[in-house]
Amino acid sequence: MKHIYIFFVIISQLCFSQINLVKDIRSGTTSSLLSGFVEYQGQLYFKATDGVNGSELWKSDGTNSGTVLVADSNPGSSSFNPSNLTIFNGKLYFSALTALNGSEIYSYDGSVISIAADIKPGSASSSPGFIVSFNGNLYFRAQEATSTLYRLYKLTPSNTYSVLDNTNLVGTSAAVLGAQLLFSGGNIAGNTQLYRTDGTTISLVKTINPTGSATVSNLYTAPTLNKTFFEATNGTDGKEVWVTDGTTAGTMMVADINPTGDSNPSDFYEHNGKVYFQAAASTGNIELWSTDGVTKTLVKDINPTGNSLPSNFLTFNNFLYFSANDGTSGSELWRTDGTAANTTLFLDINPGVGNASPSDQISFNGSIYLAADNGTTGKELYTISGSTLGVKNIPKEKLTIFPNPSNGTINLNRKISGSYQIYSYAAALIKSGVLRNSTTLSLQLPAGSYLMLLESEGLKTTFPIIIKK
Repeated sequence: MKHIYIFFVIISQLCFSQINLVKDIRSGTTSSLLSGFVEYQGQLYFKATDGVNGSELWKSDGTNSGTVLVADSNPGSSSFNPSNLTIFNGKLYFSALTALNGSEIYSYDGSVISIAADIKPGSASSSPGFIVSFNGNLYFRAQEATSTLYRLYKLTPSNTYSVLDNTNLVGTSAAVLGAQLLFSGGNIAGNTQLYRTDGTTISLVKTINPTGSATVSNLYTAPTLNKTFFEATNGTDGKEVWVTDGTTAGTMMVADINPTGDSNPSDFYEHNGKVYFQAAASTGNIELWSTDGVTKTLVKDINPTGNSLPSNFLTFNNFLYFSANDGTSGSELWRTDGTAANTTLFLDINPGVGNASPSDQISFNGSIYLAADNGTTGKELYTISGSTLGVKNIPKEKLTIFPNPSNGTINLNRKISGSYQIYSYAAALIKSGVLRNSTTLSLQLPAGSYLMLLESEGLKTTFPIIIKK
């Protein structure tokens, strides 16, 4: 078992080490609290604090020198806290806070930050929630001008805003499905159900829980499946995975993952025709699940003794990347192809039991950018190179070697052209060479155990080998 453990550690060192700190925005071990990445005008925008200014709007072109504060919009150590960054009408819209205007809707055109909707004039805050671009306008949740009740607002390209409906309350979640904007909503009594709007009128999709609140939340539309997934309860079963096509008849529970309570599904994300999410079965452990909208599958019990909490999903180079905790390595970067066997720890950014807590993964400039903590910088902006992310552990046609153990002559099950490297279990390079349409390797090595890394057709495959004399 010790050799197996060392083997996997070295494989990580050989294949998955290309993570780079873009910038330590807040020097030292304290986090810059960066989050909310979105690409706009060829740059990455997000909120962060450098420890001098509060949480403000930042941008990055992917370089250290090109990662800069856009503006100190709430001067000094006070935080502007730009959130829910959304592109609309060629501008970047978001909710933010200033002492002058309170928490309202703002916009940025690449040069100037301006207030776009001041629902509660003066320093009072309407505290906007979700922000969604739909049907040529911007829709968002905010408190009405004269109370703390949340309504659905519409903002036009000319920054004219209006309450879409002053009789229904609006919850914290919304998603666009075709010609409809779905959202959680209800009446004054707090009976939250699934609602929709075409941009003009609001109507009830379905009374999911006839005896109380359905607690609709975490709405997510899967673009390929063309359905919206969400969390809800029908009053009989707990909070489970539901799906809708926008009609009453097409709104139904997918599965009762936790028959004894709430599965609390969240973080829905579509990858290769399935929706992945986190949920808790009757064991109570929160793990990685998938669904096609009809059936559900436990992809893998990543942490058999606790919660793996898979989240922050991103598709890149046909893999699904996410953060998870296996109970041994801390919260780190994982990836999957949808099978249990190939759901593996991809990168231990904060080695050992420490938590890198990777989050906000985004594809930018051909690489993955993310917020992570390597154990010394605090949570900062990192990038993983596209060449590293293109590595695949298993080729389309599986490559095998034989015999193993051998006397130093190793056969391949098919011809390959590429290169090979032989490493000791201490990660020292012992030997390397080139393969040209070869099926045989003659290795003149002392007796012992080694790791052989074969590179061919853009793929890397590693084998433990034993040489006997």
